[in-house]
Amino acid sequence: MHLFHHEKLWFTPGDSLPVFDIGVCRIGIIICYDAGFPEVARILATKKADIL
Repeated sequence: MHLFHHEKLWFTPGDSLPVFDIGVCRIGIIICYDAGFPEVARILATKKADIL
């Protein structure tokens, strides 16, 4: 979702934060620069993610 420096020249930012139910738990994925924004973890937690 959050692109770092010149990444916007090559990539398009995402627009969703899915949570995946793998049976034994629910997983939310935070990649790279998105980990620097607490809002991402909060949103995944409100979607009932057990693991980030």
